[in-house]
Amino acid sequence: MLLYVIHDAIIARTSTNTDRRDSERVDLDAELVVRWFDDPRPVRFAVRERSDGGYRSRASIPMLPGTMGTALRMLPVGEHLEHAVMVAWSREVDGCWEIGLRRI
Repeated sequence: MLLYVIHDAIIARTSTNTDRRDSERVDLDAELVVRWFDDPRPVRFAVRERSDGGYRSRASIPMLPGTMGTALRMLPVGEHLEHAVMVAWSREVDGCWEIGLRRI
């Protein structure tokens, strides 16, 4: 299932070759539970990296940049999160999709 969200063009960022991260990335083998604003059912994503700015996760489907939701919990630890996230990018890698989730 591909999710579509309409968003204002001001949300889009110009792509650059520079790394805009202000914080260090931490490698993880965990799952992030997210509830998208347009669907009340929570979804679990495999998380590969975490930083203060967001998450790099993997999924079986692409996500539309600009899609917004709430990160609820990090598993298996059960860390309670409750912060807003937005899909920043989505790209195909080795037959699945990597998704960049930005904390907002």
